[in-house]
Amino acid sequence: MVNILSPLIGGYHYWCCLCPRYNCLQDPSAYAKSNNTSLESGCDKSSTLTHSSTLHIAEQLRSSETNSGNLSSIAAPKLGRNALEGPIRYIQSLDSKNVRLQLIDAFNLWLGLPNLALNTIKEIVNDLHNSSLILDDIQDGSSLRRGSAATHTIFGEAQSINSATYMFVRVARKVHALSNPALLTVLLEELERLFLGQSWELKWRFTVQCPTEEEYLEMVDHKTGAMFHMLLRLMLSLVQDDGCLSQNTEFAVLAQLLGRWYQVRDDYLNLQEASYTKRKGFCEDLDEGKFSYPIVRCCTDPVRKDIVIGLLHRRDTPEVTNLSVESKLLILEVMKKAGAIHETWSLIIQLKNKVEEEIGRLEAVLGEANPILRVLIKVLGNIPNPGKQL
Repeated sequence: MVNILSPLIGGYHYWCCLCPRYNCLQDPSAYAKSNNTSLESGCDKSSTLTHSSTLHIAEQLRSSETNSGNLSSIAAPKLGRNALEGPIRYIQSLDSKNVRLQLIDAFNLWLGLPNLALNTIKEIVNDLHNSSLILDDIQDGSSLRRGSAATHTIFGEAQSINSATYMFVRVARKVHALSNPALLTVLLEELERLFLGQSWELKWRFTVQCPTEEEYLEMVDHKTGAMFHMLLRLMLSLVQDDGCLSQNTEFAVLAQLLGRWYQVRDDYLNLQEASYTKRKGFCEDLDEGKFSYPIVRCCTDPVRKDIVIGLLHRRDTPEVTNLSVESKLLILEVMKKAGAIHETWSLIIQLKNKVEEEIGRLEAVLGEANPILRVLIKVLGNIPNPGKQL
C-alpha cells in the first residue's frame, strides 16, 4: 500500500507546486528560481511549459487589476444632505422669540466682541438650543412645538435623533474654527452640566418621584442654567481684556438667576397662559408627567401629594397616554388650594427682582448701563398673575 501511495502523493505535491490556482499571484522571478532548483532535470520541458502558462495567467490578472482599479478607488455615490439637514431646517423655520440670541446682543454691549466672533457664538448657541428642542420633544412625547407639529412627528424619531446629534458635530466644528482652546473646555463643561440636569428630570418623571424644592432648583441650575452659563462663558473666552471682563465669576450669579427665573417662569406659563396652550397644548407638562415647580410646591403637602402622584401614575397604564382634561383640571384645583400657583408666581417676581439687582451691580462694576438687557427682562417679566389664570 505504501508503495502505491508514494507516487500518488509525490504527483499531487508536484501538481500543487505548478497549479495556477495556488501560484498565479507569486512573483515570477521568485517562482522561476524556485522552479529551476526544485524540479528534476528530466521534467524541464514540461515544467517550462506549465510555468509559462502560469506566468501568462498571472500577468492577465495583474493587467485586469490595473485596468479596473482597486475597490478603494471606486467612486462612491454622492449622497445628498437633505435627509440629514431636513429636520434641522424644519425646527429652524418655526417661530421663535430668540431670547438667547437677544441676550447675546445685550451682553455684547458690555463685552464688545467683533461681528464675526459674535455671529459664530450665536450660531453655536442656536444649534445647541434647536438640538435640545428636538430631543426634548422626543423625550417628552410632545406632539407640538411652537404651535406646529414637533419635528419627530414629521421625520420620525430615529431620523430626528440623528440630525439633532449631528448638530453637536456642527457646533464642535464652529468652536474649532475660532482657534481658541478655552472655548472647547467651556463647551464640554456646560454640555455635561446640561445632560446631568436633564438626566434627573427624566429620572423623576420615569419613577414618578417628586424632588424636593432644593433638588429641583439644582436640576434647573444644570439643565437650563447651563445654556446661560455657556453663552456668557463663550463670549468671555473671546474677550481680549485681562481685567474684570475675563472673570467668569463676575457673571456667574447673573447666569444662575437667569436660568432659574426663565425655567420657573416657563413652568408657570405652561399652566396659566392661554397662548402657551395654543402653542404647546393644555397643561402639557402634566401630560409629560413633568415635576415642574408648581407640582413640587404642591407636593409638600402629603395629602395633596397623594392625589397628584396618583393621577400622574395613571400615565403608566396602557389605556392612558395623556391625562384627560378632567384629570388636569383636578390637579390644577389641588395646586390652587395648596397655594402652589401663587407661590410659583411670587418666586418668579422675586427672581426677576434679583436679576435686575444683579444687572445694576454689573453696570456699576463695568461702568456702563445696559438698557437692552433691562428692556428684555421687562418684556419677559410681563406675565399674568394668578388672578387671571386660565
